[in-house]
Amino acid sequence: MRERSTRFLLDTNVFIAAAKRGWTRTTDLVLRLVDGGVDLIANEALIGEYRKYACELGDYSAGGILISNDRHFDKIKEARIIEVWTISEAIAKML
Repeated sequence: MRERSTRFLLDTNVFIAAAKRGWTRTTDLVLRLVDGGVDLIANEALIGEYRKYACELGDYSAGGILISNDRHFDKIKEARIIEVWTISEAIAKML
């Protein structure tokens, strides 16, 4: 198995799960990804939006890992185009 990537692409469902029921482990995950030493795969405008929402939450394809509970990405995962983690997997592996 290849070494785990430190590049991440966040699906909007991660933010929805983080904001849905107050402070959750998903909220912790979003804050760690936005403020941590990982590389977010996105343009500067999208990263700015990530940071904006992370601040509001917590008062504050290129070799990456897609974090999403969306089952539409199963084929991408099976084809190994990009590594796909569910939100639960990301929490278990990173927190």
